[in-house]
Amino acid sequence: HTIPLFIDSKTLPLNFLYYESVCRLMYDVNNRTAPENILDLFSRTSDVHSYSTRSTSSQNFYVKESRLNAQKNAFSRIGAHSWNRIPSCLRTLTKNSFKRKLKEILLDLLETENSYINVLAIASKIENYDLDHLEMVYYSL
Repeated sequence: HTIPLFIDSKTLPLNFLYYESVCRLMYDVNNRTAPENILDLFSRTSDVHSYSTRSTSSQNFYVKESRLNAQKNAFSRIGAHSWNRIPSCLRTLTKNSFKRKLKEILLDLLETENSYINVLAIASKIENYDLDHLEMVYYSL
């Protein structure tokens, strides 16, 4: 298998690179530094409805529902879904720290999983990532 080679070289496989790129762009969307046409693809859950939920209080992006697989795999849905699952302690980091910590976590996930997983599975794993470990990584800046 090639996973040990990826881990040894601190390089991510293609599906992990895609997830990393989506999250990095979503970081810019969250901070309103992405290009305007990309910003237009996203809206906050709090902008869609007025009642208070965990999703609105955590400043999550609204994930549009779709019946078509082509739409389910669109960047506007994958990006919002991925960003909403990132723990808030990562979201508040500076951009360079965010990129570095995200890559560390993805490499750790790759080593832990020891298999290739799809983007939505990566998002789930990030959401359920060991918070004690995440805090240890976060405070080691």
